[in-house]
Amino acid sequence: MRPDLRGGGDRVAVLRMRIDRRGSPDETTITLDRSAGNALLDAEALRIASTMRFTPARVGRTRVNVWITIPVTYHFR
Repeated sequence: MRPDLRGGGDRVAVLRMRIDRRGSPDETTITLDRSAGNALLDAEALRIASTMRFTPARVGRTRVNVWITIPVTYHFR
């Protein structure tokens, strides 16, 4: 199922995931909050989510786990 690339436009998959105290996504919590409208695009967004790295969240000096929602945008021309 190949995404239709004709006509341009954007497709957005929205991911929800928990970021641990080291700044890495907890792979068991990565979920698709909103589909990009194509199974291949959604699968790729989920795959790259596990490779993302973040600056750890802090409360004072203590690193904490946080939940984030992040859009993955595909631009087609």
